[in-house]
Amino acid sequence: MNCVAAGNMPETGSAFTKLFSAGAFLFLISDIVLILNTFGKESKFSLRITNLSLYYIGQLMIALSLQLL
Repeated sequence: MNCVAAGNMPETGSAFTKLFSAGAFLFLISDIVLILNTFGKESKFSLRITNLSLYYIGQLMIALSLQLL
């Protein structure tokens, strides 16, 4: 998803593409935080809050980008 979003950015550069790309990037970062928190040495509550915040903001941005089509 991130490769498609990044690949379409230079081609179109529309508001849809920018919002979708930002949401996809936040979704990617939330997955990385989840991996670090799940498989790291210890699980931290602050990383869980960060993970969920990035996840929901990213999903919201992806959903809102559909309104711009």
